[in-house]
Amino acid sequence: NVIAGCLNGHAREQITKERTTFIQMLDNANDDDAAMHAIRAWRERCALLVALSDITGLCDMKTQMHWLGDAAQIVLIHTVGYLFRHASKHGSIKYFAKDFTGCGWTILALGKLGANELNFSSDIDLIVLHDKDHAPFENPEITQPFFVTMTRDLIKLLSKATQDGIGWRVDLRLRPDPGATAV
Repeated sequence: NVIAGCLNGHAREQITKERTTFIQMLDNANDDDAAMHAIRAWRERCALLVALSDITGLCDMKTQMHWLGDAAQIVLIHTVGYLFRHASKHGSIKYFAKDFTGCGWTILALGKLGANELNFSSDIDLIVLHDKDHAPFENPEITQPFFVTMTRDLIKLLSKATQDGIGWRVDLRLRPDPGATAV
């Protein structure tokens, strides 16, 4: 039992089990609804385990922020993987490396996530960049529209309200002149 394990001082192990479950769910997601369900279940389970550890005094604030930050980083990495698998399956790109080498897309975490100080109500502040010279396209003209769409899809998967709630709120306004540049 997840809760009993947590209350017995094994929250870290329970989070690790939940991470494995999340990754399997997202790897098996065939559509955005299934992906969003996996993301929201991961957030909910992590938040529960961290909250129980906090209420019972079984871990300190620094550990809680670390666990919440790790949860957000894990969701970002695996959601990006889902998006690339989806794009590859639909012929939008020819290939992608599992470690994202040469994908042409960089996502930087700033704010509380970048400092690994996330709390329960934090949004995640991101800067998303793309590089025409290192993207998996023969025609560099399609790079920007492709990555703008990928960025919008990433935000939707993480932030859209569903019957399961939301995953993480995403803030892209930290980019230079956010009103005048593409997402």
